[in-house]
Amino acid sequence: MVRICVYGTVFNNVHTVEESIKSVWRPEYDIVVVDNYSDDGTWEKLLDLRKEYNLKLYRYHCTRGLGRHIAL
Repeated sequence: MVRICVYGTVFNNVHTVEESIKSVWRPEYDIVVVDNYSDDGTWEKLLDLRKEYNLKLYRYHCTRGLGRHIAL
């Protein structure tokens, strides 16, 4: 079976991150999210969503561009 991985980066998206994850989530998908050291509660929201959506989470204190490269 082929696995599909969805990669994304976030920075201060606490109000939209759950909707974004829901829009791409499927039980057979792996979703990897790299947080660029958000300071608005995005990381905490991702931690809450981790079990429900089986997320793989990473957090880096870096620029947005570097976070995108890490995700890929």
